[in-house]
Amino acid sequence: MGLISAGVGAVGGTLADQWRDFYTAPNFDEQTLVAPGTLQRQNNGRGTNKHGSNNVVSDGSRIAVPENAAAIITDGGEIASVATEPGYFVFRNDGQPSIFEGAGVGRSLVAQSWERFKFGGVAGREQRIYFVNLREIRSLRFGTPGPLPYKDFSLVPPGSVQAPVLRLKARGQFSVRVIDPIRLFRNLLPSNLQTYSLADQAASSQLTQEFVTAFQAAVQALSRTIDIASLAAHGPELATALTNEQAPEGSWIERFGLEVVAVAVSAIEYDAASRELMDKYNKGLMLGGAIGNAYSQTTVADAAFAMGENGASGGDMMGFAMGMGAVGGTVAGMVQPTSPSSSGQGDPVAVLGQLKAMLDQGLITAEQYAAKQQEVLGRM
Repeated sequence: MGLISAGVGAVGGTLADQWRDFYTAPNFDEQTLVAPGTLQRQNNGRGTNKHGSNNVVSDGSRIAVPENAAAIITDGGEIASVATEPGYFVFRNDGQPSIFEGAGVGRSLVAQSWERFKFGGVAGREQRIYFVNLREIRSLRFGTPGPLPYKDFSLVPPGSVQAPVLRLKARGQFSVRVIDPIRLFRNLLPSNLQTYSLADQAASSQLTQEFVTAFQAAVQALSRTIDIASLAAHGPELATALTNEQAPEGSWIERFGLEVVAVAVSAIEYDAASRELMDKYNKGLMLGGAIGNAYSQTTVADAAFAMGENGASGGDMMGFAMGMGAVGGTVAGMVQPTSPSSSGQGDPVAVLGQLKAMLDQGLITAEQYAAKQQEVLGRM
């Protein structure tokens, strides 16, 4: 009985799979990257192809590819064809010949029936159709899990090459777009999974974690030209930096065929120490002149020294190194003016007052104060 059933199944399946198939794209939602093609078996009650085998696409089948989508057809798990242009795409399948494509009765019916009979009446091949969404995938949320170190180069004192280290948290949204569907299919889509949506936490968590890591590196790269207060207004530059971020494994384009289209930073929060530093620094800018400049610079240095005294390590020690440079740069700026109009050269009394203030704050030693005092007095 088994042989008879296999024979009936082989012949019946072969006949049913002679029809050309017609596939259309699914209804993508806002965050779906990949979804299976939809086989059109009936339309308004009409249609004879009701018993075709699952995952068998006959030769000459038609696939409708819409705008901003790509169709990927696999045979045995391997990519067989790719369609990226909108319109109708005809799939050629030598492993599933059809009498409607001129294959002839012997090759399309007899040979196929015998081949299926050897597999118990079922097809010994498998084809699948995937559609990849090429539209922008939006509203992907991100947030830093803890304070990120940020070297703010807008606060670099004259004469110093080190920037103070601030601590901040950031949150917002970003969007991505598939620009290489083949790379996405091979490197991101799990095996035998036909639906992949970033609305699924399991699917989005890895990308989000990598985004946050790349976000930190991109922000640091932009900090040399953009102050943190205006970062939210530089979404395009941030998106470009994230797309091209070269992680040890490669950029997102190289690994997943994805680019970051836009980044919207909705909130930036400083820790308490960073807020205090910024408030004092801004107060110095409001004072203006040499005194205000010195106040701003010594504020940065004072914060760096406090960071070192509290036993900081790692990123905090970069701030400590900055503090040492800030002290040297501030003193050098007062006693070695770069232009004749410098207030340090025109008003030695003000310079001595600034030196005394730094001595009182413990930013310089008594020996350093005495040496600089004699240097200033010697130029009077």
